[in-house]
Amino acid sequence: MLLAVFKVVAPLVALPFDEAGERQLFFATSARFPPKDGVAGGVPLVEGRGVARGTDGKEGSGVYSIGIDGESAKAKVEALLEGFRGDGTLEKVWELTECEFTRITGAASG
Repeated sequence: MLLAVFKVVAPLVALPFDEAGERQLFFATSARFPPKDGVAGGVPLVEGRGVARGTDGKEGSGVYSIGIDGESAKAKVEALLEGFRGDGTLEKVWELTECEFTRITGAASG
């Protein structure tokens, strides 16, 4: 039953692999999503479109949360991420990541 529902719903909410890959390549190479302290090469900005807003709410800040439509995250998402930055979640996630890296490889990251 669950598989049948998935087969009906998935095409409405999921992207084909090729399209998902094309979008990721565009996001990685578009001047719309530049690095924080650098100039984006690759796909130039289209007239009427500016640099995207980063997760900190600032244009061109280097870290982006992008919806399926290619637009910056809503203010609600930015507020959630700000809370994570403020409560130490970043440090906790990084510590767990480093522990798992060491557990799996036997070597600490450097």
